[in-house]
Amino acid sequence: DLHTLLSRIDNIIAPMLEGHYHNPIPPLQLILGMGGCHSHYLPMFKSAAEKNNADLYRLILEVSAKDKKAPPQEMIDEYARTMGGN
Repeated sequence: DLHTLLSRIDNIIAPMLEGHYHNPIPPLQLILGMGGCHSHYLPMFKSAAEKNNADLYRLILEVSAKDKKAPPQEMIDEYARTMGGN
C-alpha cells in the first residue's frame, strides 16, 4: 500500500535518519505532486485529517481527484469525516 509506505517513511524512518540522510523528495511532497495539489492547501488538509483521524495522504489524493485547483474547506472536511475513524 503506497500511502502507508510513504506515511511510514515520512513519520518513522525519516526522523530516525535525520542528520545522516537527506531525502530530496519527501513523501508528502510526492503525494502533493501526484494529486496536483498546491501546498497552500496543506494546512486545511492536515487540520481535517487530524480532527477526523483520517489518513492525510489518502485525503489529499481523494479530494484532489475531485478538485485540485481550489478545494473548499467543506469538501476537505466532508471527505475527512467519511474516511476517518470519528
